[in-house]
Amino acid sequence: MSSPLPPRSNQPKAESANSPVSSDAEKDSYTLDEMMKALRDGERERESTSEVVTRSDGSVVHRVKRRKRRSDQPEKTKSERTTPEKKKKRFLWKLVICVSLFLFVVIGALFTIVGYNSKAYRGKVEERASSWTGAEVELKGLKLMPGNITMSGASFQWPKQSFLQDLSIRNLSGHANLTSFLWARLGGRELSGKVGVLNFQLPTENGIVGQDLEEPDFPFDFHGYYCDALDISFGKESLFSVKGTDSSFRYINGTGFRLSVDQGVLKLNGWDDLPINNGVFKFSKDQVNMETLILDEPGAGRGGISSAIKLSGMVPLAVGEKMQMDLSTSGFPMEHLFGKHMGTLISGPVGEASGTVDYTFGETSYDEVAIRFNAFQLQLRKFPFLINLDKMFSRELYAEVVFDNDIEGTFRAN
Repeated sequence: MSSPLPPRSNQPKAESANSPVSSDAEKDSYTLDEMMKALRDGERERESTSEVVTRSDGSVVHRVKRRKRRSDQPEKTKSERTTPEKKKKRFLWKLVICVSLFLFVVIGALFTIVGYNSKAYRGKVEERASSWTGAEVELKGLKLMPGNITMSGASFQWPKQSFLQDLSIRNLSGHANLTSFLWARLGGRELSGKVGVLNFQLPTENGIVGQDLEEPDFPFDFHGYYCDALDISFGKESLFSVKGTDSSFRYINGTGFRLSVDQGVLKLNGWDDLPINNGVFKFSKDQVNMETLILDEPGAGRGGISSAIKLSGMVPLAVGEKMQMDLSTSGFPMEHLFGKHMGTLISGPVGEASGTVDYTFGETSYDEVAIRFNAFQLQLRKFPFLINLDKMFSRELYAEVVFDNDIEGTFRAN
C-alpha cells in the first residue's frame, strides 16, 4: 500500500529571480533519501494492516486486508456470490417447477378425459344429435379417449313426420381428433359400426323434422360415417330392400350428403336376389339422386367375368309422386332380367337391353317395367303349347324350343 511522499527538504532557492523554469522543476524533484523513506513507510503501513496466519502445514503468511474497489460497481455480497450449493439449489428448484408443471398437465388431462366419459357429457352429445337429426337418440357405452372413440351401440327413433323410421348400429369405433377435448366439435377421420339396420316409413303427419344446417354448423365433424353390414328396409310391404351392404355416408362440399354402397344384396319382389356391385346416392331436401346402382349377375363370383345391370334416376321424397329409373345392361341372362316367373319360361343372354322402371312413391307395386332387348339365342320351355306338343308326340324335342337367329323384343310387366 503506497504512502504519500514526505515534504521536500529545504533547498536553497536560486539567486536569480529571472529563472521561472527552476521554480517549476523544484515542485517535482525529490531526493533519493526521500524516495527510500516513502517506500519504507509504505511497507510499515502494510505490515500494520495485515495479520499473521499460520497454515495447517506450519508455514506463516500475512493476510492483508483487501484494497478498496476503485470502480463504482457495487461489491457483491456473500449471498450474491455463486457457489456450488447455490447452483445445486437452483437446479433443484427448476426440477421441482418442471415436475409440478408436468403433473399439473397430467392431472388436468385426466380430469378432462373423465369429464368427457361421464354420463353428463353423453347426455350433451345425445342432445346435439337429437337436435340435428330430429330423432330420439340413445348412445350406449360412449368412451372418448385421445385419438379414439367407441360405443357399444347407437339408436335413432324418428317421429311420424319423417321418412326415416329408425336406425340402430352396434359396435361403433373410430378416430377422434385431439381438438375434440378442447374447443372444437366432436369429430375425427371416421366413425364406423359393424352391423346396422335402417328402416324407412311413409310420413303420416305433416311437420319439419331436424335442422337444415350448413356443414360449418354441424354438431359433429367426422369426415365419414361407415357401416360394414347395413340392412335397409323401405316399409313392411316394400317392393325392395337391401341386405348386408357396406355403406359410407359423408358430406361433400357443394353437393350435400352422399351415400355409397358396396357389396350386399338387393331384394326385389318378383326377381331373384341381385348382388350389389356399387352404388352412389346423393340427398337433397326433397329428393334423392340415384347417380348409379350397379347390380351383378346372380351366381357370378365377385371380380369374375359377368354382366351387370345399371340403374339411375331421381327418387322424389313425396307420397304419390311419380318416379322413373333408367335401366341398361349387356349380356345379362334373360332368366334373371325378366323376373322369376318369366325366367322359368325363357332363358339366354341378351345382347343389349335398355328400358325404364316406373313407380309411384308410396305404392306397393310397380306401375310398369319396360325393357327393349336384342339377343342371338333364345330358349323357350314350359309354355302350354310346348307341353301339348310333348304329350302329343312324346318326344323330348318339343319340351324346349331354341331360336338362334337375331331376336328383338320388348318385355313389359305391370
